[in-house]
Parts: sequence; structure tokens; C-alpha cells
Amino acid sequence: MRHHLPPLEHRIIVTDMKSLTRLLPTLALCWLLLPLPSLAASGSYVMEMVIFEQPGGHNEIVAGERPQANSVAGSLNSGGPGVRPLPARGGRLGPAVYTLNRKGARVLARLRWVHNFGARGSSGWMRVSGNGIRGAVRLRKGRFIHVFTDLKTNDSNLPIREHGRLRSGELHYIDHPRIGILVRADRVGQPKPEASKPSDQTEETAPPSPTKDDNPPEEREPAGEIPRALPDNS
Repeated sequence: MRHHLPPLEHRIIVTDMKSLTRLLPTLALCWLLLPLPSLAASGSYVMEMVIFEQPGGHNEIVAGERPQANSVAGSLNSGGPGVRPLPARGGRLGPAVYTLNRKGARVLARLRWVHNFGARGSSGWMRVSGNGIRGAVRLRKGRFIHVFTDLKTNDSNLPIREHGRLRSGELHYIDHPRIGILVRADRVGQPKPEASKPSDQTEETAPPSPTKDDNPPEEREPAGEIPRALPDNS
């Protein structure tokens, strides 16, 4: 009896499938080690931060334990893991800076950057420097975006360690007797709200209002003096 062999192309497919089965564990491991740009992109936000000196502010050690920056992974000014600096003047906090200057509050630092929370090391401390301020800031993303500070003004060695949390698209205010911090996060790729009508006003014309503080009462600190243009939400 003669046995009919399958066509050559079928025999090649069967042989390749057997080889593929043997290679599956190795291929699976390689796939897990590959970067996932789509997941990383979904965790990217445009962050903006303005640090200003409170008019009539004073040094004070606020009670409560706060994390301390023992080491830094990069810089919000020049870049680091998951951090890509952007021009500060292209952001949404221009009106707030304009109002702070008019009210006599001295702006110590104005920062804007893309923060990819999916990148390794992106939740580490990042160095911050400005006109009269130095130290580090740490951002961590969970249900909220958490902001931790470990800062000092140039004329004082008292640490300014604060914590705030915010949602995407909201302006958040972190209060301290010596300085104030405005911070905003906007998800990359999130559609911007459409303007109702064109306006001839410049970027720095009307200040946005900070949202209600999300921190539970036990996590909030005594309010310092807040410029009148920025409502006291404490």
C-alpha cells in the first residue's frame, strides 16, 4: 500500500508549529520585558506648578510627619525619569501669576512639564530650583495625583514639607504660612473645553479659582494668608 504524503507546504507548517510550541515560554518572557508605550502614554499628564511667597508670610514648622527628600532622581527644571520640561509661559496658570504679581506676592518658581507616571523612577523626588526657593518635589499617582514637597527658601533653613492631592483638570492650592503652591494636572490627549466665543484678552487677564481642598480635615494644615484673588478654601 502506498502512503500519500501531505503537500510540502503543509509539512512546513506542521514543523513550524512544533518549533513555535517549544519557543512559546521564551517568547512570552520577551513580551513581558518589552516596554508598553500605549500604557505609559495613558499615564502622562501636563503638570504646572507655581510657588510663591505669601505676602506677610512667616516661617513656621507645621506639626505632622512629612516625607523627606533623602535622594533625588532628577529635576523638574531640567528633566528626569518620566519628566520632560516644557516652557512655563505656554501653560494655563498665566492669569494666576499675573494676579499674584499685582497683589504683591513674589513668585519664586514657575514650572511646567510632562510627567509620565508609567515610567520607572517617575515617582521619585525631583529637584526644584527657582528665584529664592530650592528643594525637591515628589509626585505619585493613585486614585489622585499626590504632591509632596520638601522645600526651603534661600533666607531660611526651616523645611517646608507639605502634601496635597488633586484630580486631572483641577487647580489645587497647597497652603503654608510662608509659601503657597498652585498645581494643576491635565491628562495628555484629553480634549480641551471649547471656548464659547473668541476673546481679545491676553493670556494673563483673569485668575482661575482653586477647587475645594480634597484633603480630609485631619490632613489639612492651618491656613496662612492667601492673596484675595485666590479664595481661602481652608
